Amino acid sequence: MHFLDLHIDGFGKFHNFDLSLAEGINVIYGTNEAGKSTIHTFIRAMLYGFTRARGVEAEHDLMARCTPWVHPEVYGGKLRLTDGKCIYRIERSFYKPKNDFLLYNETEERAERDPEEKLHSLLGGVSEAAFCSTVSVGQLKSRDSEGMHEELSRYIRNMNTSGDISLDVKEALEHLERQKSLLEARLYPEASKEYTSVISRIRKLEQELRSPAGAGGQPAGTAEATGSGAAGSAAAGDAAAVRQASGSAAAGNAAAVRQASGSAAAGNAAAPEAHSREIMDSYIARSREALEKEGFTGRASVEKARSETDTLYQSWKDLNESGKAGRNPKLAAIFLMLAAVSAAAGAFIRTGVFMVFAGFFLILAIYYLISGNRETRAAKEKEQELRKIFAKHLGAEEVSGRAITAFDERMDKYLVLCGRLEELELLKVKEGEGAESAAEKNAPAQEEEWNLRWAAERKIRELEDLRDRAGELRALVDSNRRVREDMEALDLAMDTMRELASSMKSSFGYYLNQTASKIIRVLTGGAYESLDVDNAMTITLNRRGRFVPIEQTSGGTAEQIWFALRIAAAKIIPAEGTVLPLIFDESFVLYDRRRLQSALTWLAGPDNDGRQVLIFTCRTDELDSLEQSGTRCHNIALS
Repeated sequence: MHFLDLHIDGFGKFHNFDLSLAEGINVIYGTNEAGKSTIHTFIRAMLYGFTRARGVEAEHDLMARCTPWVHPEVYGGKLRLTDGKCIYRIERSFYKPKNDFLLYNETEERAERDPEEKLHSLLGGVSEAAFCSTVSVGQLKSRDSEGMHEELSRYIRNMNTSGDISLDVKEALEHLERQKSLLEARLYPEASKEYTSVISRIRKLEQELRSPAGAGGQPAGTAEATGSGAAGSAAAGDAAAVRQASGSAAAGNAAAVRQASGSAAAGNAAAPEAHSREIMDSYIARSREALEKEGFTGRASVEKARSETDTLYQSWKDLNESGKAGRNPKLAAIFLMLAAVSAAAGAFIRTGVFMVFAGFFLILAIYYLISGNRETRAAKEKEQELRKIFAKHLGAEEVSGRAITAFDERMDKYLVLCGRLEELELLKVKEGEGAESAAEKNAPAQEEEWNLRWAAERKIRELEDLRDRAGELRALVDSNRRVREDMEALDLAMDTMRELASSMKSSFGYYLNQTASKIIRVLTGGAYESLDVDNAMTITLNRRGRFVPIEQTSGGTAEQIWFALRIAAAKIIPAEGTVLPLIFDESFVLYDRRRLQSALTWLAGPDNDGRQVLIFTCRTDELDSLEQSGTRCHNIALS
């Protein structure tokens, strides 16, 4: 890739300025404050814009420094470049109210749909930070410019040969460690142990309930002794239904209904067998109390509440279906209003019949509007009534088909309780004194059965609670398993990253050292055979078998080393097939004539892959050296 030309609408000191660039070496000469660094910054801004990657304050300062001296509203310009296949034109406006960006393919005469992505591809995936640390050398910053040390260290650590510096191994490892800590916090270590204990208790209770005594069965001979075994069996058969009614009672009355239910299971079994009148009376009283707390006096009141609620729900549903709750009448009113307006408009031409129609439509519109509002209010009133009913009996105010179904099921359970209550009250009347006498006679045996059944009820309730807890613990155990699998995956990812980081010389670091060594041999005339850069960015040179740290070299040699590293990185970092221009802004100030000649000869030679070179300078040394070596260059003088 190389730049063709640029046009500055307004950027720093430049206004309506054009500059053409050629392939090969371009020397842009100018005295101090001629605008060399401004042009360099303009090229970078056209390629990457002014981003926040460098910090809000730095961005603001750079934008402020480059704001046009005159006409700040024309802050921006154009840059044309080619990748050898197509010619592209980048257009940017940095004026904040506009802030436009366009990438136009002049060869195919079309604007790119995703200019950011396409420009990123043209630049070989090189980020702005990598661009400034390799191919673009800022003024007097050839050595470790703009964080070059950190950028190359990051590349070496990451062994990233793709040119994408977004993956930082150290940062990634720290992020994965944080993720692992978050996962560890989600573990419930005791879940598995508690789950095993709960399952063991559930199995024990189930085994106890399967045995005749544990299930609250009658002791042998009890039914025969009382003469009422059939009634006791019937009552015992209904105990589960009564328990279900108690368990699903409203939140406020749950305890009372469960108490009545517990008594029901025992009372239904014992009362028909003449346990004792006191026990039967106690069960009847508690059952009545449970019903009264729900606002019921008996079967008739339960059936009435159910019927009225079902009717109320159906009425509310009818008002809300198909837009009947005010939507259709209001829509009709709108159309009729429009018709009335149209008829009134026609009355300007011909009065008479049009005025009649206008009045007719207006009256109909008002009727439909009032009707729609009335239906809307009616629907809201019915909904409020339903909310109160459901809140009282279900503990939730939701009005829906699911809610009405739950309400009907609740009423069914109360009807079962009412039925059993009626049977016991009838049985109490029939038993009379004889039943009471039999109950007193068999009181010890019945008391034992009472205790067994009451114990069975407690076990059943405990079993239900344990099953709920087992479900919760099972979910926790499954969650622990998934969390541990994720933690194992994180450990594997971290181990893999560490292993890759330890094999630096197998990828980027190796190729960086090989390429930079080849360049340094040419630049130093063979004085140094190679250089080596490790993970810590420690640079060592090989001088005929003697290893010399960069700190022990002269300033000129150190400049050549950094030059070699930049060129080597510029060859490796971009995506394969991408050759980016090299930009030097007063980068050869510390070079003597021999070193300058070596660097320029290398830049003009075949090892530079024919890339374009832009040299901004305030001296004539570069031009003199190129002229002496017979190297062609494009000379641009800035006034």
